[in-house]
Amino acid sequence: AKIAVKKEAAFTATASTQDSSIFFSTSLNGTLTEQAKINSAGNLSILTDGAAVNFGADGEVTLTHVHDEGLLLTHTATGDNKPVTLTLKSEEDAIIADEVLGAINFKGGDSDGTDAILVAAGIEAVATDTHAADNNATKLAFKTAASEAATEKMTLTSAGNLGVGVTDPDSKLEVLSTSTQAKFSYDADSFATVTVADASHTTIATGESGNLILSPAGQVEVSDNLSLKSDAAVLKFGASEEITLTHVADTGLTL
Repeated sequence: AKIAVKKEAAFTATASTQDSSIFFSTSLNGTLTEQAKINSAGNLSILTDGAAVNFGADGEVTLTHVHDEGLLLTHTATGDNKPVTLTLKSEEDAIIADEVLGAINFKGGDSDGTDAILVAAGIEAVATDTHAADNNATKLAFKTAASEAATEKMTLTSAGNLGVGVTDPDSKLEVLSTSTQAKFSYDADSFATVTVADASHTTIATGESGNLILSPAGQVEVSDNLSLKSDAAVLKFGASEEITLTHVADTGLTL
């Protein structure tokens, strides 16, 4: 093994050029290899691809470098119910509503500046009430960006309500948009959409020439006006659809 101090650049009489690093080397099969270094800024580098940092008396949790990919966190125990867990913890004494307990942010390179240097996406755990002995209400905020710092686009509340475009959903699923709120697809061409407009006007539309079929176990009730927007629209009655009421454009109805 060996510990060596090396110059980071050619030394001159100027103190700012007299920077050095400490290198740590170990021997394998008689070959000495530099494994780690600490540079003049105090940064620690592990110089071996596939190097691992082991945690615990048994080294059962490892953080391993994967060449050209990233890091792998592993629980090496092979027994049942031994998951690997990564916990983000805030030690703040008094957590109140709207405070972030932890966050994971995603960001690209900064060489292009402006929007490119901003956080592009993120997930935050946000308190929705003051935490106490009987309360730890928290939501997950999912953030994305287009040409901006990432902002909250989807929310999962402590009650299990999911909001898209709304940060305080009051039902199991709430979608807020001034255009089509939902689209259900069989394939690229076969789909149906639901759009709610001002004054709660609601449109259910189908792609291609698809039919809209209501097939309840009980009754279908309409408490206000019902509009069929297609010329020649047909209402069918009976299990065999043997009775029809058909719109005749500019004329009337045919039973």
